[in-house]
Amino acid sequence: GVGSAVEEWMMDNGYQPKIVRLGLPDEFVEHGSQAELFRMLELDAEGIYNKLRIENYCGKREQKELAHYAEHSNNHERSE
Repeated sequence: GVGSAVEEWMMDNGYQPKIVRLGLPDEFVEHGSQAELFRMLELDAEGIYNKLRIENYCGKREQKELAHYAEHSNNHERSE
């Protein structure tokens, strides 16, 4: 897809990006609200934060920013 083409172009042109692949599984996804589906697929702020943290794709400063955003985002979703 487009992501693979961008990654290939970057590699061919001397870039060495740290890439985390996020996306939808190749299977049926249950129905639900957007927030529920994002949470289920780990594409919500917390899921993305955990993926980046586990893969060590960000430094301490970025981890703090992501943790703050994930906490804020989850609090906002719960209040709706």
